[in-house]
Amino acid sequence: MMYEIKRFSIWSVAKISFVLGAIFGFVGGMFVWMFAGLLSQIALDEYGAGMEGMEGLSGMGIVLPFFMAIFYGVLSMVVNAIITGLYNILAGMVGGVEMTLEARTPTAAYPQHVVTTAPPAPAPPPPPPTAVPPQPPQPPQPPPAPQPPPAPPSTPPSAG
Repeated sequence: MMYEIKRFSIWSVAKISFVLGAIFGFVGGMFVWMFAGLLSQIALDEYGAGMEGMEGLSGMGIVLPFFMAIFYGVLSMVVNAIITGLYNILAGMVGGVEMTLEARTPTAAYPQHVVTTAPPAPAPPPPPPTAVPPQPPQPPQPPPAPQPPPAPPSTPPSAG
């Protein structure tokens, strides 16, 4: 199925851009702080007393990652909001980005997750037990009486 992206919400793009920019800014600030500390240590070891001003570079580690997080967060939020606004204007004039989506069946590698908002229906109650009256115990049956052997067939008297 072919779909076209007509517009993006500027505020949702700006929020995501701020968060991602802040994360990358903080991580980048940590790397800059470590690199600056390393360079200041190398400079102090190499040049000794002439580099007293370099000691401040290693002390900025508390502030630098947070400053860079805010700076890059705000910068990426503003730039991406402007780009999103321009996209929305141009997509209204010439059309948006077209994409083709394809339905597929879930596999083991990509399971289908079903999200429900209502709790599952309760299980039906078990059926009531059937009322069978208890049978009184039966007395043991005596063994059958032995039968006498059958009598041989009698022959009628002959007249004679």
